[in-house]
Amino acid sequence: MVGGSTSLTAPLLSHPFIAAQQPRVIVLYSHLLPLNARLDARIDQMVDDGLADEVYHLYELEQKLLVGPDSARGVWKSIGYSELRDWVAITHRGKGSAVKHPRADERWNEGVEEMKIATRRYAGLQLLWLWKELVPALQRMEVDFRMLKVTTGKKFGKEVISPAIEQCHDWVKGEVGKLSPMDEGAVAVQPKTLLAV
Repeated sequence: MVGGSTSLTAPLLSHPFIAAQQPRVIVLYSHLLPLNARLDARIDQMVDDGLADEVYHLYELEQKLLVGPDSARGVWKSIGYSELRDWVAITHRGKGSAVKHPRADERWNEGVEEMKIATRRYAGLQLLWLWKELVPALQRMEVDFRMLKVTTGKKFGKEVISPAIEQCHDWVKGEVGKLSPMDEGAVAVQPKTLLAV
């Protein structure tokens, strides 16, 4: 199982059919401060890769399908669109064309910064959920799980991929894993400090 859906993971793992399969779980976690820098860099890359075009397309779809956005549902509430909607609303003139508005650059920069803040906040909430909900649920369900800390992209192979493959080999062979359920780094994470952005 791969994913990070906070609303589906624990119910899925506790489903009688899944529980009967004796699932093994590898949980990836990170400390929030280094994660924040990676999240910001990812958003900068999205901007470079054409985020503005995606926002324009969504805005055109919104105008075609809705009188106004239902910000409580679907893509209209996704991080990015809601933060950049004001920008596209003042620059959009239909069929992918744009007009220069005096506040366009300012609104774009504000929207991208709001997107970064919202993304960091969401990551903090996911980490909080992981520590307060998922880990205790896995322990209550007596699911065999291991936690691996993600530090940097450069170390991902050594710190995550290799240990995860080794753990999976051990599980397939029926051996008890060599990894502890929570390493020293996992214990050091304090859930109450996760929401600092």
